Amino acid sequence: MKISTTYRAALVAASALSILAPTQALAAEAPACTTENIAYLNSQDKQEDAEAEVATAQRAYDRAKEDREAFDDVKHAAYGLALPFGGVESSEGKAAFHSVKKVRQAADRLDAAATADAAVAAADAGQKAYDSMSDGEKRAVDRDARHRGGNEVPELIMELRSQAEAVRKATTAADVEARRTDLDTAVSEKAEADKEVRPARDAYRDCLVKSDS
Repeated sequence: MKISTTYRAALVAASALSILAPTQALAAEAPACTTENIAYLNSQDKQEDAEAEVATAQRAYDRAKEDREAFDDVKHAAYGLALPFGGVESSEGKAAFHSVKKVRQAADRLDAAATADAAVAAADAGQKAYDSMSDGEKRAVDRDARHRGGNEVPELIMELRSQAEAVRKATTAADVEARRTDLDTAVSEKAEADKEVRPARDAYRDCLVKSDS
């Protein structure tokens, strides 16, 4: 726990009083080893602040990584929907197959809004192509989708729409490298703060031992 400002000020004031008014030392004697005590408490404060910085940097880095992963997920979902239409000769089928291009282009730029819009458009193209098919053709593309290890086309469309909404919120994806640097810096600064605590504690303890002897 951090030392309070009031307590820290009281320690300093008591020490100063004993120096400026030695004749009143018995009435207002400064705590033993005040300087060492404050130095130790300051080192603890610095350590706690460094720990808080690490936690903040870790959360920011984790968020950026999750956002980056959202772009990979939406591209995967778009490809998964388009592939069953690869052999469909209708204009709607071809449009659905090629709809992933804009998703990929926007995702490569890490543009959350553009990627989400492109993914919604790809889902709409897939739905339009599926609706234009006969029952037999639907069974064929669904069978192809299952053969590729995925769900049937209607489920793939819903999945892509869901991923589109997720990627729309992925606004920190471009910050992964910067947030990693921030985290590394925070961890390094915490390590330095940790190193200062023990010497300050030892100095305070040694002073107390001497003052009691």
